[in-house]
Amino acid sequence: MEAYEATRQRHVEHLLPQIGEHFERVSWSAERLRAERTARLRKLVGLAVERSSWHRGRLEEVDLTTLDEDGLRALPVMTKDDLMGNLDEIVTDPDVRLSDANAHIARLDGDAYFRDELHAVASGGSSGVRGVVVWGWDAWATVQLTAIRRALLDRIGDPELASRPPVAMIVAAENATHFTSAVSETFATGAVETHRFRIGLPLEEVVAGLNAVGGDNLATYPSMLARLVGEARAGRLQIQPRRIMTMAEPLLAETRR
Repeated sequence: MEAYEATRQRHVEHLLPQIGEHFERVSWSAERLRAERTARLRKLVGLAVERSSWHRGRLEEVDLTTLDEDGLRALPVMTKDDLMGNLDEIVTDPDVRLSDANAHIARLDGDAYFRDELHAVASGGSSGVRGVVVWGWDAWATVQLTAIRRALLDRIGDPELASRPPVAMIVAAENATHFTSAVSETFATGAVETHRFRIGLPLEEVVAGLNAVGGDNLATYPSMLARLVGEARAGRLQIQPRRIMTMAEPLLAETRR
């Protein structure tokens, strides 16, 4: 546990200096965003060709000097079946193996690092195929920054919010095999009061808990959000979050409406 906490704290310290850069990204123009996406896409495909034996055979003919998001449809699709059937050849780190990742996930009873600085998490398998994803050190911090930067900006721009401690509400899985639980544990700090409600609780318990907290931000899965909206319309859920974030599932058009 001491080794985990030391690594976790180092990861938090890695994340914090990047917050300012992520604030800037929120205000980037459409042209700047497109240029960034193009540069990152070319780097990603180039890295896949260089370091992944499975991708090399599929992508080595791609012209990285002209590839942009408009050309994505021309690239071969990688399905979840492809990923799980070829993970050892897909990953760019030759020391990462699916068998080791599965063994690590099976042992989890809380957040833990995989192979020193990585994270291995699994999907719920609701599509019929269980997925395993291994995250690198930088990517794990980046996805957390992407999730929190808007809420942090809300506080900076609103004196009322800035005058009181931030309170976050999360309705999600509480098993560290799932991304939503693990990443929250990794970057937990005393700066944000966080209240988690297990996704499997009876709906009335979730509603009562959320009402008692009345936090600034709510994060949950789209399927649960639709149920919470129904509770709000019925007058049972009475929270007024400034921002709602959905995750882990597609936010379908009917749910967004």
